[in-house]
Amino acid sequence: MGRQGLLEGPLSVAHGIWLDPPEREALARAGVVVAHNPASNLMLGSGILPYAASLAADLPLALGTDSGLPGRFQGFFEHEELRLMVESGLTPMQALVAATGDAAKCIHQAGQIGTITPGAHADLVSFTKDPTRNILATRTIESVWVDGQPVP
Repeated sequence: MGRQGLLEGPLSVAHGIWLDPPEREALARAGVVVAHNPASNLMLGSGILPYAASLAADLPLALGTDSGLPGRFQGFFEHEELRLMVESGLTPMQALVAATGDAAKCIHQAGQIGTITPGAHADLVSFTKDPTRNILATRTIESVWVDGQPVP
């Protein structure tokens, strides 16, 4: 990838399930974010990202959606994607970071969205249970805020 100039400039890689250790390390050194799509990979039967190896290589992971798939409902499937990421080896917190801060890095919006940071858009979701302890708690949405305003 490096010899072809693919690691120059901003880059995100979809899925990442067949990367070998040297490729993971090269992507991590170049600051590449892997947008993993666990539900899509399950439907296609193509495999699951080796989360532990990816994290050990310091390779940032973002939650991808493959939102164009038939039968996929935006919003609902993100809960399933998070559950699959945790079942595959991430902690709930790592899965949440993949869906927020690392996803923002993937689309070159770090510092603007995806984290609670001064000056960033105030897009927030509050839950009645703690999703850092149990990822299924993402289904207990209490309120949603977009750009600092509550969504009725």
